[in-house]
Amino acid sequence: MTVTWITAVAVIFFNTFVNPIALEAIAWKYYFVFIVVLITMGFTVYFYYPETKGYTLEHMAVIFDGEDAVIDSKETAIRANSVISGTDKNLATTREEKV
Repeated sequence: MTVTWITAVAVIFFNTFVNPIALEAIAWKYYFVFIVVLITMGFTVYFYYPETKGYTLEHMAVIFDGEDAVIDSKETAIRANSVISGTDKNLATTREEKV
C-alpha cells in the first residue's frame, strides 16, 4: 500500500510541475520523452507484475502472501502452493469432484 501511495504522489507531482516546464522548454519534442516513459512502464508491467488471470482467490493469496497465506483446507493449500512450485499445469483437469 505504501509503494502505491508513494508512486501516486510522485506521478501527481511529476504531472503537475514537470510536464508544463518540459513542454515549455522543448515543446513538441517532449512527446518523445513521454513515449519512452510509456514504453518503460509497459515493459515494467509485462515483466514484473504477476499474472492473475485464471487463478482462484487461494492461488492469489499464495502468489502475493507466499507461504504465510491462510488457506482453509489441506487440499486447497496443496493446490494453491503448487503455483509457487510450478507443478500446477491445468487446474481444471486436476480437480476431482466428489459425487
